Amino acid sequence: MSQLSFSDLILHLEDRTMDRELQLEVICGTYEEFVVGYQLFTYSGDEKVHQFEQTFADHSHTASVRAVACGGDLLASGGADEIVKLYSMRRRTEMGQLMEHQGTITCLQFHGRHHLLSGSEDGRVAVVRVDNWQREKYLGGHRGGVTALAVHPSGRLALTSGRDRKLLTWDLVRGRVAFRTNLKAAAEFVLWSPDGSTYAVGVQGRCDVYSVATAGVVHSLKSAGKINCAVYISETQLACGDESGQASVFDVSEAGGGRGVSWPAHESRLRAATVVRRSEELSWLVTASSDGWIKVWQAPVPAVTEQPLLVASYNTTCRLTSVTLHVPPERRWPPAGAEEAAVGAVAEQRTDRAAAEQEEDRHPAEQNGATAKRKRPDADQQASPSKRTGKRRRTEEAGASGKPKKTGEREGKAGKVKGMKVMKKSKEKKATKTSKEKKTMKTKQKSLKKVQKANVKGLKALTLKKKKKKKILAIE
Repeated sequence: MSQLSFSDLILHLEDRTMDRELQLEVICGTYEEFVVGYQLFTYSGDEKVHQFEQTFADHSHTASVRAVACGGDLLASGGADEIVKLYSMRRRTEMGQLMEHQGTITCLQFHGRHHLLSGSEDGRVAVVRVDNWQREKYLGGHRGGVTALAVHPSGRLALTSGRDRKLLTWDLVRGRVAFRTNLKAAAEFVLWSPDGSTYAVGVQGRCDVYSVATAGVVHSLKSAGKINCAVYISETQLACGDESGQASVFDVSEAGGGRGVSWPAHESRLRAATVVRRSEELSWLVTASSDGWIKVWQAPVPAVTEQPLLVASYNTTCRLTSVTLHVPPERRWPPAGAEEAAVGAVAEQRTDRAAAEQEEDRHPAEQNGATAKRKRPDADQQASPSKRTGKRRRTEEAGASGKPKKTGEREGKAGKVKGMKVMKKSKEKKATKTSKEKKTMKTKQKSLKKVQKANVKGLKALTLKKKKKKKILAIE
């Protein structure tokens, strides 16, 4: 291959930038107090080339960043400074900050576009509404710091793990704990499957997969080293990363038996992982290591039978702690057009039903195509049901003179009748109360009389005994 001059190289790069497409943006939190972002572009030409480019580096935090989360076009980051920073990915600006905790922020998660949940070392989970950024509730069930949290896809349940070795299942509708599970150690991570039928918990270097139906462990997954992170690729595939840098994809279905494929993904500890769905049959697995490397792997959705292909990699030269993804709207799957089509289909069904109901309500002559016009209803028929009932009521209440009674008179008499009924009921209640009180008084009086009689008899017996003793003493 001939070497290009500097000018030819510039022209070559300009040609490539004209044909590039943005695929996604990887956002990482670092120990160096930075939140950094890297966009992945695809350059089209003779061969498709994927390449990372750094987009921003924000130094808003005053301590290490421990958690990052992205929901739609919103980004949240939390760290050891006990603050959650908020960003707009569309405007590329900082929106503000949340100060709801008194400890290091350990985990963040958006649920849809409505709520943000944050866990902290203070043992609480804050539920914040996104539209006004107001805290709705504190979930404080742990005696130690919160290590991980995960929200069910339905939004009705949530899992939290803490340093108190407890796994709590929260009922988010009522805002209280539904179940408590004792663990042998503090969980490193918890996560739900995409369909919510299973959930994974990282404890003591392994990953236990639980079934919601049986509330028991279905698979206990192990790797070459201690498992630090995991993410669901699909309902039946779970990807894990360990301290040795090895990544694995396990089949967690009932028929799969926990079998998996492992490969050396990084040279150092694999710190975080996330996934993005590209199509119905393909996903991209993004892994981040503690030495600063980001790698994107191509993982087939039905089953991973061999080592996934490496799409792109980048050395950030930072000590990474967490990772999340921001996907442009046009690259999200399922695409927005599919959702709009589904909504449109539902709307069409509703309009068809409404049209059918209108056809059923039409006059038979109109349904048969006749040109005869329907007769106009009378004034009484055109009146509303309430007016018709009012007319009938007035005619029925009219006296011998035929004049209807006024509404004020009718309402006054009705009120008097109701008042009389209430008075009668109150008098009856009072009478029953007085009768009960009289009975209780009589029973009390009878009991007192019995006691008095018993006391009198006792006194008489004592006096007789004393007299007898005196007589005996006198005789002696």
